[in-house]
Amino acid sequence: SPEKSKPVHQRVQRGASKKENYFITPPSSTTDSGAKLKWQKWEGSLPKDAISVLNKDKARREYICRLTDNPCKAGFYTPSEGAFCHYADGKNKKQSDSFEILVMEDNFEDVKWETFSIFALPKNPVRICENEDLYVGLSINGVLVVHPNEKCAPLISDCAALVISFDDVVRQQITDVKYSNEKKTSEKLLPEILVKSVVSNEATKDINKKVELSEKTTKTESWTVSGTLSIGIQTKFEAGIPKVLSGGVQVTGKVSLQLSRETSRTEEISHSVSLEYNVPAQRECTVVMQGFPVTVNIPFTAQLTRTYKNNKSKTVPIVGSYKGSYVAETKAEVTECAVKKPGSNPFTTPPSSTTDSGAKLKWQ
Repeated sequence: SPEKSKPVHQRVQRGASKKENYFITPPSSTTDSGAKLKWQKWEGSLPKDAISVLNKDKARREYICRLTDNPCKAGFYTPSEGAFCHYADGKNKKQSDSFEILVMEDNFEDVKWETFSIFALPKNPVRICENEDLYVGLSINGVLVVHPNEKCAPLISDCAALVISFDDVVRQQITDVKYSNEKKTSEKLLPEILVKSVVSNEATKDINKKVELSEKTTKTESWTVSGTLSIGIQTKFEAGIPKVLSGGVQVTGKVSLQLSRETSRTEEISHSVSLEYNVPAQRECTVVMQGFPVTVNIPFTAQLTRTYKNNKSKTVPIVGSYKGSYVAETKAEVTECAVKKPGSNPFTTPPSSTTDSGAKLKWQ
């Protein structure tokens, strides 16, 4: 927890790791994302697993908060100062009674404060809000907002940023995936022509013909999980493959993937249809294979097991979503039948002699 880390005025030696830096953006608890690090709405009492820091100068514990109406404004809550989030607005100190508290559910992630200098954010800092380059910081004056291109407090060059450390995680596995039948959504898209063929009848009477059509399409699937995966650590994902039918979600087959926050795969699907049709004499008919694409979105629950360097494991429930895009069904149909084009008729039609066509075979 943050209070166990070194005091803010002591520099943490980080070594020369050159791994790509990521930022962590905790969602609001109202989004039902399943994330363990999240902003919990203040409901009159301190939420469980709230992240705090000990302010030794004032002998009190301070909890990280942000405003509900302006989530890019962050500060601290402390019980002795009433039910308010205290924050800075320029040089002015303000407070709000509508705020959220930053919590780490089940203490699942390793959260700590890490000092840094201007222009040098540590790895995996916790971002305060979406679409803004603002982070949860700490100085000798308490919790504050950190911008990587600005000094975090007057008269000092160092401050600390709240970060999530994944250094002790060696592997992760997601199992026991259960798809939700109640919350699934399925959207049928406009049909599209996959392939077409022209069937001709040059005879003088109707002919019954059988047409066979085949084509391949691509099925795209993706699985997305909440923000609980350790960055840079391989995650094995095992699940059944869902399919939406009239009676609900049916799970068929099995997929085993190396999962990032979102992992997708594609599969080639073969389709074939046949049609018997009575083609009129002296006509050519167009037969098409129509495909009916759908997109589906199915939430799921699962179990995430994380194994650490000391060989201990911890398992927590998580949530995610499956998205699929594919051609669900096909059918063949005749779209049009037209008279064969001039020049393709095998029969001769003698002209009348009044046309002066010069034809030898003619009506006199």
